[in-house]
Amino acid sequence: MRAALTRLGVGPMEMRGRMIEGYIYVDPSIMTKAAMEAWLRDALAFVQTLPTKDANPKRIKKGKRT
Repeated sequence: MRAALTRLGVGPMEMRGRMIEGYIYVDPSIMTKAAMEAWLRDALAFVQTLPTKDANPKRIKKGKRT
């Protein structure tokens, strides 16, 4: 992620005055088709480095309460 923050038009993601850990903001004005494809390739490569999550059978699905 640190490498991504060095790119032109990129900064830390902020919401309601707070930094959002683990997210970045990419200025839409620099987004071309080629730039979007490059970002998507980089994002996919990063996600593939993350450990897999075990299925949690105790997890309760959200829905309507009765």
